[in-house]
Amino acid sequence: MKLLLLFLCLFNYAYAFTPEPREVYHHDKKWWEIFPGGKTTCAYGAPYSFFFKEGDPTKLIIDFVGGGACWSEKSCRRAAFRNNNNPMEGEVKGAHGIYLKDNEKNPVKDWSHLVVGYCTGDLHWGDNVVKFGKGDKAFTINFKGAINAKAALSWIFERVKRPEKVLITGTSAGSYASIYWAPKIIEQYKNTAYTISQMGDSGAGVITQKFFRESFQNWNALENIPSWIPGLSDFQSNWMNKTLVDVYNAVGTHYPQITFSQFNYSHDQGQIFFLELMKEEEKSDDIDLDEYFYNTLNKSNYSLIKGLSNYTYFTAAGLSHSFIPSSEYYSLVNEGVPFLQWFGLLVEGGSPSAVECQNCEDQID
Repeated sequence: MKLLLLFLCLFNYAYAFTPEPREVYHHDKKWWEIFPGGKTTCAYGAPYSFFFKEGDPTKLIIDFVGGGACWSEKSCRRAAFRNNNNPMEGEVKGAHGIYLKDNEKNPVKDWSHLVVGYCTGDLHWGDNVVKFGKGDKAFTINFKGAINAKAALSWIFERVKRPEKVLITGTSAGSYASIYWAPKIIEQYKNTAYTISQMGDSGAGVITQKFFRESFQNWNALENIPSWIPGLSDFQSNWMNKTLVDVYNAVGTHYPQITFSQFNYSHDQGQIFFLELMKEEEKSDDIDLDEYFYNTLNKSNYSLIKGLSNYTYFTAAGLSHSFIPSSEYYSLVNEGVPFLQWFGLLVEGGSPSAVECQNCEDQID
């Protein structure tokens, strides 16, 4: 603990004009909220922060927070994303699931836990500043999620140097970040950790091509793409034809010793809400979005598990969005398989079999 406090003090001294680290309590367990300062920022200029819970230094969770997205003038005006860090305290204080460090059923209860804050609407991918609109209706968004994520990762890399087990995860927008930043994290720890695993929660990549075109351009998302990976090295010239399946395929092929995975609810209304926003902007033909989402989710998973021996998934019947912060983390059983049994095998370096609800729609209340 004294060593951690010393690091916190030195870190704060380096950024003398940023708020000091502060204690945040969740179920009587102490977390630290860290304000890295420097070039980090939220969408409208509020200070950025991330959280850390000290635990076993040989076991590390790197967890990217969700909070919506914003990729165009219309979507940003709707403000369907977290744009400042004030509500971030709720990610620790109000969270359940994986954040309950006093629950004996939690497979990662004693792990050190970094929570990468999110307040930029860019899936933690952005490195750009964009002005939308004209005149008195103009507004500017700091798409600086990548800058923020790199600050949080640099912080943890300096403090947790030789973990033996690493879990890379994230919920909603953070699910996309978990695969985007996985290569950087793997490169940092591949020579020390004998177990590294990744699980994206509630980020299936069911999107439109117009979203892909506008978001990547406005976010400047290619700036930090892991271009050393074959299959991603051509993103600069061919990104308009890429999908999330391509990203998982490329990363999974490059790191065959790592297990990559996704959790999704079959009819996730949070993801379908954003799909509807995308479809509205395209003014495309009306379709059954629930059916489209479910079919595309399955198609993606089937494609990945066919092409990658180190990919697996857990698809449960339901409408909910964001699983690992929920109480269902402890109670969910899908086709006879408890989630915690599946997840426990994953984080210990195993390769759990894919689990998929059958007749999913019939199981939804």
